[in-house]
Amino acid sequence: VYKYFGGVRANENISMQVEQGSIVGLIGPNGSGKTTLFNSIVGTHPIDKGSIKFEDKEVSTLPVPVIAKLGLLRTFQQTRIYGKLNCIDNMRISAKPAKDNLFSVFSTIPVELSDKAENLLNFVGLYQKRKLRAGDLSFGQQKLL
Repeated sequence: VYKYFGGVRANENISMQVEQGSIVGLIGPNGSGKTTLFNSIVGTHPIDKGSIKFEDKEVSTLPVPVIAKLGLLRTFQQTRIYGKLNCIDNMRISAKPAKDNLFSVFSTIPVELSDKAENLLNFVGLYQKRKLRAGDLSFGQQKLL
């Protein structure tokens, strides 16, 4: 992957593979291109050269919402949780289709939505904490949520 901003080489000849189901962090000094790489992967900064594949599909030319719907997302340093709600309700909100009313998640909870929320909590290692208030989780756990 190559990404330039004018004469600045933000990312040059970057190549990596990530195994399915893994959670990956990228470490490096300020200004080394970490954020640019993640923004390129999720489509926020279109790449200048190279390719980005997700599940064997080329995604570097797709719009951000399409890439997100495929499940390729990034997190930010600041968490966005509902601290007074438990973990399962937080996950139900995130699993709710965008077209639905946000608060309908609490009135009628389809079985498949609860199953999806529990599967997601299991994936990130928070299943055992599903009934705890999200605000009581550690910062690292809140980021996973």
